[in-house]
Amino acid sequence: MKLLKFVSIPAFALCTAPLLAAEPSASPAASPAATPAEYSRQYMSKENFASAELGQSKFLHAMLNNANFSGADLKEATFTQCTLSGADFRGAKFSENTKFLQTNLNDAKFQGTDLGGADFDKSNLRGADLSNTKNIGNLSRAVLDGTDLSGADLSTAKGLEEVVWKGAVYDGKTIFPAGVDPVALGAVKRD
Repeated sequence: MKLLKFVSIPAFALCTAPLLAAEPSASPAASPAATPAEYSRQYMSKENFASAELGQSKFLHAMLNNANFSGADLKEATFTQCTLSGADFRGAKFSENTKFLQTNLNDAKFQGTDLGGADFDKSNLRGADLSNTKNIGNLSRAVLDGTDLSGADLSTAKGLEEVVWKGAVYDGKTIFPAGVDPVALGAVKRD
């Protein structure tokens, strides 16, 4: 017979969804996934997904702070209400069906990446590095406070009128869609 041990849980902890630690033997980068994976309510901070095949994978309420997705295939992957602060997406492969929905991407690194039309609806990109990126898709209701947009090509971006631009930084190489005035939106030009 197995005995159960009960522990006291602070009241504030009951308000959050439980997170499960990823098992080390199930490292996504260690085995290329031929089929889409699902990562729900898992704690995988600093996980190495570099060059992993994660197309069509689903991430739901996962904690992925400082995770490495550089070079990973994220075509048609969906991140819903995840925390990806400081995550590295440089060189990852995206598509118009890659979705970051209500996801925290504070200080995430995308610089120089073709975002393939990815959707960032209601996501927090505060302090993220989007410098020299291209093919940015939907930014509707995204937060770009302090985001580096230097040299970024925003000509394909949608939903720009709903973005929180306060403190977003751009330069003379940043391309905005015709008729968009970044200063009027609250962005700051870097010399």
